[in-house]
Amino acid sequence: MRLGYAKMFFMKNSLILVFCSVVLLTDVGAMGPAPKTLPVAEVEKKKELVSPSIEGQATMKLRNDFESILNKMELALVPSEKAGEFKIVRDERWRFAASRANFNDGYNNLDLNALGHVAVKYAVKRAKTDEQGLFQFEQVPIGSYVLYGQYKSKYAAAYWLVPIKVSKVGDKIVINLNESNVKEAHNRFD
Repeated sequence: MRLGYAKMFFMKNSLILVFCSVVLLTDVGAMGPAPKTLPVAEVEKKKELVSPSIEGQATMKLRNDFESILNKMELALVPSEKAGEFKIVRDERWRFAASRANFNDGYNNLDLNALGHVAVKYAVKRAKTDEQGLFQFEQVPIGSYVLYGQYKSKYAAAYWLVPIKVSKVGDKIVINLNESNVKEAHNRFD
């Protein structure tokens, strides 16, 4: 008798499950029509509304004409009105370091840590170069900036302050950091 009761319970629950499945399958249309595809003109218009971006590669040609890829280099996008802060800190730290050593020793007198603190303090966006020296800033607000980057090895010390103007939505600015646009570079053995 118990076996018959179990069969009936199972059959009753199976019917409920089948009924729910039918309701769910027929109710799919209630979610609304399938999304329509956009015409090509609308897709192109949406592409224009993409936020501005800045990208590029960081390299440095050394004395032996070997081009070194600057990977894992920290970069900062700083509003152009704060660019003067870099000069103030650079000159102040140079005078301090030079008072204890040789005034013309650029490699040792250039305080990249102090300049890095200025960059971090005022940065709107920050990025880091990858293994190939590539970098990208996305969703950059419209405005004028300086792109700050620094490099130091046992052979050289350098930093960049490259002016950049983002003027409209959809701008894609490509700027490469290299020896042609470096703000200041010093070889350790000069």
